[in-house]
Amino acid sequence: MDIISSRNQLRSVILLLATAVILPTVCLLWFMTQAVKNERLAVRQKLIDVYTKKAEYFFGEVQDLYFNLKIDNLYSFTSQEPYLIFDVFAIPPGDQFAGMLLFNANDNLAYPVLDVLATHDYGQLTEPFQKELAGDLEEAIEQYKRIAEESGSGTVHHKASLSIARCLYAIDNKQAAIELAHRLSYPANPEAVGPELAAVVMHSRVFLAGLYEEMKNESLHYHIRRILGNTHYNNEKESGFLNGPAETTIWQLDKLINIAVQTGLSDKLQRQIISAKNRIEAYQNAIWAASIYPDAKALNIWPDQTIRKLSPESDLYGLKFKFGDKTILGLSSADRMLKILNAGVSDMQDDTISVQVFNNFGQFVAGDSNLANQPFLVLSPGTFFPDFRVAVHFKDDSVLENAASKQTTIYTWTGVLVVLLILASGAIAAQVIGRQIKLNRLKNDFVTTVTHELKTPLASMRVLVDTLLDGNYNDQQQATEYLQLISKENRRLTGLIDNFLSFSRMERNKQAFELDPVSPADIATCASDAVRTKFNDKNCKFTVNIDDNLPPVMADEDAMVTVLVNLLDNAYKYSHENKRIELKVFAAETGVCFSVKDSGMGMTSRQTKKIFNRFYQADSSLSRKTEGTGLGLSIVKFILDAHNATITVESQPEKGSTFTVRL
Repeated sequence: MDIISSRNQLRSVILLLATAVILPTVCLLWFMTQAVKNERLAVRQKLIDVYTKKAEYFFGEVQDLYFNLKIDNLYSFTSQEPYLIFDVFAIPPGDQFAGMLLFNANDNLAYPVLDVLATHDYGQLTEPFQKELAGDLEEAIEQYKRIAEESGSGTVHHKASLSIARCLYAIDNKQAAIELAHRLSYPANPEAVGPELAAVVMHSRVFLAGLYEEMKNESLHYHIRRILGNTHYNNEKESGFLNGPAETTIWQLDKLINIAVQTGLSDKLQRQIISAKNRIEAYQNAIWAASIYPDAKALNIWPDQTIRKLSPESDLYGLKFKFGDKTILGLSSADRMLKILNAGVSDMQDDTISVQVFNNFGQFVAGDSNLANQPFLVLSPGTFFPDFRVAVHFKDDSVLENAASKQTTIYTWTGVLVVLLILASGAIAAQVIGRQIKLNRLKNDFVTTVTHELKTPLASMRVLVDTLLDGNYNDQQQATEYLQLISKENRRLTGLIDNFLSFSRMERNKQAFELDPVSPADIATCASDAVRTKFNDKNCKFTVNIDDNLPPVMADEDAMVTVLVNLLDNAYKYSHENKRIELKVFAAETGVCFSVKDSGMGMTSRQTKKIFNRFYQADSSLSRKTEGTGLGLSIVKFILDAHNATITVESQPEKGSTFTVRL
């Protein structure tokens, strides 16, 4: 009840102080705000006008230099084939896009061409293919030849011929297989090759590279260079089938790059490999974009000549525009977009402001990401970025105040100082009152504990003495037992008073210790003798183990005996009915250790952190089973600190505790 009353008292005082502080503070802030409001609004509007013009100029300048120039260049290619536009503007390196989608007048995807192998019916090749799998290669070759001759489709012809080359290789006619695969890989009129046939030709080229690799044929270098480089070599113009299906093109280039690496040609073909990887990246970006925008109708809500991020999860941005009957979605990487926007951010920022740019999904893109204050200006970065937002923040929120008049500054600082003074006064008052309330509660708890602990042995002795005086005993043995109980309670009372006196001396800092060389064995022997009578109970097993040849320690012998007696007494009190207590003394690397181990109730890790606090008891109720004031271990800690000694505790609930003192 006293604790609850103290808490209610503290809560009431804090509430009263809060009211006394908050009410005048709010009034003062309201008056100060009204005084400076007009000045702040005027300065704010001026700053908004200045930085709005700066944003329009710097971001507009970046757009004019970059995007308008790019669009002008694209206009000159509007009459070219889609694959040529893609090859010139969508493949790094350089200041191009990182991929592109081109749609025709019917809003269908014109480039890149998606994979078409699965759309063609190759059912007529099923029977010879089954024979090929069964190992009947001669018969399979004959059927493949017949299909190749009779088919009117160039794609089926190449597919059947590639199967023949595969069978020739299987029957160990490798030279014939190489010659046939070479003819299939380099058709006479590559410009006339359509997407489906181009896919088969690409498979032929990978197959031929595999044959060259296995045969260690020197033509492998020439073959890979022609395809990866897509340029002139030995006066032969090589077409890369730019209108071929994108997925198969990626597969072909990736396979040939791996073969070049495995055969040690990567250094010689470094330039060609880089070019091929750039092409792969452009195709992959375009394929991914096509999964979101499969036709131009999906772009109807996307305004022309504007930039957006394709999806929240992607790293691609798109610039949509129209050229005649063509719709183009140029793709740009997040790094490229970051470079462009950071150029405008860098030009716009100064010593006063910081800038953040957010994309059409509200994601942070460029500028300073570590801004917690609210922006004072939000606007669009320009015509190409209508869905983007530029947020302008003050680096210092006091800019508006600093730009206001001197009178406004005087009002502000005066108000701040008064508010701080009120808050500081309230905080000091709350701290003083709270400390006094806690001190009163501590005194009350101490008086209650002392009263309880002293009344218990006194009451027991009074009952036993009254019994003996009244003659209410059967024989002399029973009288002796009563006298022994009186003696036991007297010793307990003496121990409590000694603890209180020790605590009182500790509080006054009058406890002095005389440190002399002392035998650790003598300390342990004295402590065990002091508790031997109490520990001779039949339900208590007390063992003492002292190592031989222990070095002397610098200590106050009586004080160290007090330490061990307190630890042994705690072990006895907090053990169960069958007590197992052990006192060990042994040498350690840095000194001598005294260990007291019991098999009692143990403690939690949280309790072990508090047991050396004054008056702390795991069970603080007046109905607890063990007596004590919670001073024993605090006295132990005080003595050990004076000896520059340490004490550690290892304990688990219901598994006992071990206290180890190291001198």
